[in-house]
Amino acid sequence: QKSCTSLLQSFPELVDMTLCVDATTHWFDVEQAHLSFQRQPQSSDSSMPSLRRLVRPTEWETVRSKLKKVKASRVAELRLRLVDDAKRSMVAHAQVSMHKTPRSHEDGTKLCLQLTDMVFEDATSRNWNLAAINE
Repeated sequence: QKSCTSLLQSFPELVDMTLCVDATTHWFDVEQAHLSFQRQPQSSDSSMPSLRRLVRPTEWETVRSKLKKVKASRVAELRLRLVDDAKRSMVAHAQVSMHKTPRSHEDGTKLCLQLTDMVFEDATSRNWNLAAINE
């Protein structure tokens, strides 16, 4: 199990953190966390978290093109591979909303993804629908 310190040191781009903790527990359990990152322009080998690093390589262009077309808030299923185990994935409902900000790059659009109902799956536990395959 990784310590919180080693996790924080893994992200030098981390600039802000808001934690909601339960003061009634012995360890002051973190129930919610909001992290803010800022890309370091001088760093060629950035450890900046990105959606691209979470999505399966074979699914990236599909996910990217769907997210680029988001016009309003909507819910969709999203499957993300786990960084530390490529054979495992997380499936979640994704609430996607678009925000226009004057400081954002390109067209001024940022997306907010809220992932809920997360389920972790092994590649071997996935239910494959083979009924549509004909010989």
